[in-house]
Amino acid sequence: MIWWRYVLDFFGGDNPSWIKKGARLRSYSRRYTEIDELVIHESCTSSVKKTISVLNARKLGVHYCIERNEAGTITSHVPVKKACSHAGSGHNRRSIGIEIVNPFYAKYAKDGDKTLTGVWVHRKEYLLPYESQMKSLWKLVLWLVMRHDVRLEFPGIPDGVMRWGKIADPLRPGILAHMRSNHGDGTFPECYLWYRTQALSHEEAWEKTIAAASAGKRNTPLLDEELA
Repeated sequence: MIWWRYVLDFFGGDNPSWIKKGARLRSYSRRYTEIDELVIHESCTSSVKKTISVLNARKLGVHYCIERNEAGTITSHVPVKKACSHAGSGHNRRSIGIEIVNPFYAKYAKDGDKTLTGVWVHRKEYLLPYESQMKSLWKLVLWLVMRHDVRLEFPGIPDGVMRWGKIADPLRPGILAHMRSNHGDGTFPECYLWYRTQALSHEEAWEKTIAAASAGKRNTPLLDEELA
């Protein structure tokens, strides 16, 4: 462990004060491998309470949830030192699972919610997460990258081209959407995170992610001037 991780441990411990303690979820072991992945999920539910209920019923777990509210509240549910079932074989023991509470489908939109049409979306119409959730996600990812051996790399976005679907090598380390391992969620937040790593502000990353997700392409060059 390099020296600044000791500083983080001293001031923040396992979780800093801005991460709230949530209901405990199922975990199955301590880890025997280094953490080198962050897997981004979207819950297809409307609240942390409902998310916890679904995960418990399926005997699954995640390490963190980001609530769908104006604060983008982050809650912890499985200690990072333990693994849990959230992303399938090859991922669980080496990854941290982050669940963004989002109903996902546009049919669940309420007044003030934003939606878009994307060729990559199951049933084509996507309900966007709150902007507050994306801000909290970026904050959490930076914290976790500092604490663990996760690089700000995106296997699903090689050379700045967003792949809105499965990829050939989903086990490459880095930050990846749950979609990369035979599911359908997490790509919008993944794209947003990539833009933030390009030194863009939240506002710039948010608008560019919406443009990229709405571009009608399966593979979208994220630095294309048409998306500006």
